[in-house]
Amino acid sequence: MATSGAITTNTKYGSYFWVKWAISGSQSISGNKTTIAWSCGLTPGEQYYDKAIKMSAVTIAGVKVYDGGTYSNITDYKDRTFASGTLELSHNPDGTKSFTVAAFTGWLFGNGDYTAAAKSFTLPTIPRASTVSAPGTGTLGTALAIKIDRKSTSFIDKLYYKIGNNEAVTITASAGTSYSWTPPVSLASKAPNSKTLTVKIITNTYNGDTYVGRSECTVTLSVPAASVSAPSTGTLGTALAIKTTQNNVGLTKKLYYKVGSKSAVRLTEYDGTAGTYSWTPPVSLATNAPNSTKLAATIICETYNGTAYVGRSECTVTLAIPASEVPSLTVAVSDPTKVKTNYGGYFVQLRSKIEVKITGTGIQGSAIKSYRIKVGWSAGSSTLYSADAQTGTTGILPYNGKVYVTCIVTDSRGRTGTWSASYDVAPYSVPTISSISATRCKQDGTASRTGEYGKVTFTAAITALSDNNTAAYKVQYREYGGTGLWTEVTPTIPTADKYAPKNITTIFPADTNKRYTVRVVATDAFSTSNSSMRDISASFVLLHWAKSMLSVGIGRLCDKSRALQIGLNTYIDGELHANQHLFMGGNATTDNGSNIHFKTTNVAANVHNVRIYGGVGSSTTALGVYDAKNDKSIASYDDVSGKLTLLGFTPANITIGASGSYLKNFSGTARHISALGLGILRVYGETNAAMPAGTTYDVASIGDHIPTSTYALSVYSLKNMDVRLSTTGTIQIRPKEDIPAGYGIYIAGIWIAS
Repeated sequence: MATSGAITTNTKYGSYFWVKWAISGSQSISGNKTTIAWSCGLTPGEQYYDKAIKMSAVTIAGVKVYDGGTYSNITDYKDRTFASGTLELSHNPDGTKSFTVAAFTGWLFGNGDYTAAAKSFTLPTIPRASTVSAPGTGTLGTALAIKIDRKSTSFIDKLYYKIGNNEAVTITASAGTSYSWTPPVSLASKAPNSKTLTVKIITNTYNGDTYVGRSECTVTLSVPAASVSAPSTGTLGTALAIKTTQNNVGLTKKLYYKVGSKSAVRLTEYDGTAGTYSWTPPVSLATNAPNSTKLAATIICETYNGTAYVGRSECTVTLAIPASEVPSLTVAVSDPTKVKTNYGGYFVQLRSKIEVKITGTGIQGSAIKSYRIKVGWSAGSSTLYSADAQTGTTGILPYNGKVYVTCIVTDSRGRTGTWSASYDVAPYSVPTISSISATRCKQDGTASRTGEYGKVTFTAAITALSDNNTAAYKVQYREYGGTGLWTEVTPTIPTADKYAPKNITTIFPADTNKRYTVRVVATDAFSTSNSSMRDISASFVLLHWAKSMLSVGIGRLCDKSRALQIGLNTYIDGELHANQHLFMGGNATTDNGSNIHFKTTNVAANVHNVRIYGGVGSSTTALGVYDAKNDKSIASYDDVSGKLTLLGFTPANITIGASGSYLKNFSGTARHISALGLGILRVYGETNAAMPAGTTYDVASIGDHIPTSTYALSVYSLKNMDVRLSTTGTIQIRPKEDIPAGYGIYIAGIWIAS
């Protein structure tokens, strides 16, 4: 670039013609112009006289600035200017400018022609308006990088944006060569019902206060979709805060939720503009996760500019199914024996069974996967019966009191529903005849050894079962030793006493020459019980010679052939020898028991009264030894079970119970064997709370026959622990490792008892 220049012709003898130029003053930035000063003339190398010098016209930038001329008398050898002036040159819009000095000629006398070729020059560029640029596309609400190509560092650029026919809006009054502009989302209102809008970015360039020019570019801006967020976890039925962006900017939003492959459901109560919306996910959504305790829900936000769909955003929330959503169950409890229905509405000891039928129902789409039935003598226990089944029936109920039924269903989520109830088991025992006596009597019942009647007196008991049980009694008799049918007499019993008749007397004709066996039979709705046998002897005479029977009776009448029959107590001072059998009870067919007594007088130094007794026909006891003085059995042998029972070897109950609340579902049994001086116990329970290792816990205690020193007990559990019985009767656990709640513990042991 040049600020001045010169063009010269060829030189002869030191002479040549020239055209010179130079910028005059400063360039006009506002006018985008440059003024140059020009001149043309001769540099003489000789002396020239009259009309010896000629120069052609001079044209600069297409403008003839000199018309040419003829000159004389240049003899001082100094440069001679023929013409000069100024010329204003307008620059191109971008501030550039090039111009040409056209070819010219000259003539000198004696030297001939001189020539100069055309020559071009480029002026310094005049700084112009800055050029603005930006990406062709962008998004409302997102920073846009604007670049400004500034032509002069002293210039100032003002940035604007313009939408359609709207007025331009200032972005900044003083922009640098780059500027980050975030177009507000609210501009979406300038393009209703559209997803995009076109924005012009304009820069006006100033040199001080002087306006230089402008530049612009166009950007297509997308309307952004709002973003949505929510907590990552929540609970069905509990409010969840959903947050959205792009609020109060003219855009509207629609909120939806979607679970799995189901169609999205719109949250119609959302107003479309609020930044926060409280949504309570319905518990019914749990039906979408029948096998899990949680489910994933997608929250969707759709954004609209008027009617134009802009876009969507979504987030995922894991929703827990409330712990309260558990399966339900109904339970039918009945007595399959029908005893409960027919006998007072209670289950009956030794007669009833308990039948349980469970109907389980899942919750919110879950399915029932398992059933559990427990029947026991304490709440929640299964000491009587347990089954992993939908239906179940116990055996015959062995005890009376409260019986507890617990039913549990587990659904496909692993959650349980529990039902429990307690029922009364009415006490029941088979009919009993607690006492019976028989004798001869007169017709009016007065006792008489020679009476022509038999009299039976008895006391009995039948369980009433709320007066629904039946009660029937019979007095039966037949000739002694007979095996035929019994003759029956129905005793007269007041209705009010039918379940507990006491000292009831029945009289019936009895042949004086015959001996009779009698018994009482008691019958209720379930069973019949027979009393022990009693004899009614033949009528009494001191001595009876029965010649026809070849028999003799002493103290009674004879009723047997070829026999000595004695009806009196017999005292034998000498020895009694029998060559064959000796029957205690009269003969081998009697059902009555017999006793052999070993007795001293009451004034002896050591009074004794012991008897050996033979079995009664109605009892399974075949032989026994009885201490009549102290009224206690010493030994008895049962020839049905083969069991021998000895005094002091029958275990006696020891009171045992739980201490504190460390064990639940507690059960325990303790016994004392006096003959051996030993105590035996068994305990079961489940930990009610966690038991950290290293601590001693008092879990149970016994009431009597406590040990004289501390005894270690055996224990079975999945956790390692020590168990002992202290001298205060306390059962103590000391875990060697932490035991969580719900662990079953079995304890058993034996000790020398006090």
